[in-house]
Amino acid sequence: KIGDVITMPAPSDPLRTITLTCQVIKSADIETTTQVYGQNRREQSLLNEKSVADILPAINHDKRNLHPALCWQKGAQQWVLSGSRRRKACMLAQADYVVLTSADFNDDDAKALAISSDQYIAPS
Repeated sequence: KIGDVITMPAPSDPLRTITLTCQVIKSADIETTTQVYGQNRREQSLLNEKSVADILPAINHDKRNLHPALCWQKGAQQWVLSGSRRRKACMLAQADYVVLTSADFNDDDAKALAISSDQYIAPS
């Protein structure tokens, strides 16, 4: 639920703990408050209605993504570590973007998540 706080082992070091908070980014704010982490292997310029067609109908119907994306909170900016397709689908559907966010991530965690998130659907 929105506002819930959960923990997980750090992707790059299972002995370190990441504390995440569930938040909603309003559809009008997605483009200005989120960016996709630079090590993400998915080519963002290729994301469009066709490349997110498998998730777009559900997000359009629910007006939000039901599976939160993972974000690295850096100041006022959210760096998307896993969930760039959900981000694009939310922008296309003018839907809210649900994220689990934390300032506890580091570059090694971000790189590990970029690789593991590509296991489900290959990068564009």
